[in-house]
Amino acid sequence: MVAALGAIGALIGGASGMAPVVGKLIEAVAPVVDRLIPDPDKKQRLMIELVDTLSRFDVAQLDVNRTEAQHSSVFVAGWRPFIGWVLGVGIGYSFLVAPLLGGLVGLWRPGFAMPVVDDHLWELIFAMLGMGALRSFDKLRDGGGKATSAKNGR
Repeated sequence: MVAALGAIGALIGGASGMAPVVGKLIEAVAPVVDRLIPDPDKKQRLMIELVDTLSRFDVAQLDVNRTEAQHSSVFVAGWRPFIGWVLGVGIGYSFLVAPLLGGLVGLWRPGFAMPVVDDHLWELIFAMLGMGALRSFDKLRDGGGKATSAKNGR
């Protein structure tokens, strides 16, 4: 059952580009479905319905994105690019401007520290790139809901 569902997930992810996430979700759900539903036909129908539902969510979001992008108002059509530029400027500041300017100013004023952009910038970037749900899925699958921190290795 899991192999067949993995093939369905690979087809979905490969054909439409929507989803290595859908394939991974199916692989994660399949063992639970195998334990809870003994009838193979019901299992297959349930998993096909799950794939169909997830696909409809993706299509609906694409429709919303398309409608927003075609809107005549810059406030509707331009919010995603604006957020992208703001986040890009934040990354540029964090990795280029702050270290260089902080080092130069530090020559004349030892101990001077540039303001730091907090770690939430990365959460926003990953959300814009669509990786927020993937990280949540990984936390649920791998650690029983416990996140590991890059700062302290836990």
